[in-house]
Amino acid sequence: MWLIKKDQRRIFDDQGYHQVVTLLEVMPAFVVGIKKEPSDGYNALVVGWGKKAIAKMKKPQREWLKKAGFKQGFKLIKEIQIEADKLQEYKVGQPLDLLADLQPGSLTKVSGKSKGRGFAGVVKRWGFRGGPRTHGQSDRERAPGSIGAGTTPGRVVKGKKMPGRYGGQIKTVLNLPVLAVDKVNGLIFVKGVIPGPKNQAVKLEVVGQKQVTPIKLASSMEPADNPEAKSDSKPNKSNDKNDKGE
Repeated sequence: MWLIKKDQRRIFDDQGYHQVVTLLEVMPAFVVGIKKEPSDGYNALVVGWGKKAIAKMKKPQREWLKKAGFKQGFKLIKEIQIEADKLQEYKVGQPLDLLADLQPGSLTKVSGKSKGRGFAGVVKRWGFRGGPRTHGQSDRERAPGSIGAGTTPGRVVKGKKMPGRYGGQIKTVLNLPVLAVDKVNGLIFVKGVIPGPKNQAVKLEVVGQKQVTPIKLASSMEPADNPEAKSDSKPNKSNDKNDKGE
């Protein structure tokens, strides 16, 4: 399924241990098309995720959705390959229940596009140490150093770690357990961090099951900084002045 990465924060489980979690928001999903093997060569569901003004979509997709009877557009349109005997369970326009197979303890595989950092040097891109800061080498602090030998082999070996474009690639994180599922607000609490910025679509797949310590959704949704607690902890300046006799 495709979800929206909303936030990363730390929460406390029922045993008092803090957990780093990522909040994923469930987008509404509808079946917008069905592909069958006789006509298309494979069996799949064409699913539309999220909401978007149909006028802002590309013209081929816009006309295709209007013929299918949709008055709204979708942020994402993806295919899900399924078995032929399960195609009869779906029809165009049917909403999908994405939280049915998710529960605390589900092991997931999450893929997202990492943040793009542009053209980066070897220190930032690969974690190189850099050159010395003294002995007359004032301009070698972040230099890569030697990139190959001399006459033999007389070339730079393929795959050499060098400066270049950093980030902006699809990264997959394996075996992230689900700590809680908030069906009321449509949120999934996944342990660990997920690549990419906030409000980006990520792909989640369930790959197994694991026993985890549950968390309380009410306490986990509270902000980390409580303004009331801060106000109580502030000293009363007027009382301090009175104590000093001012």
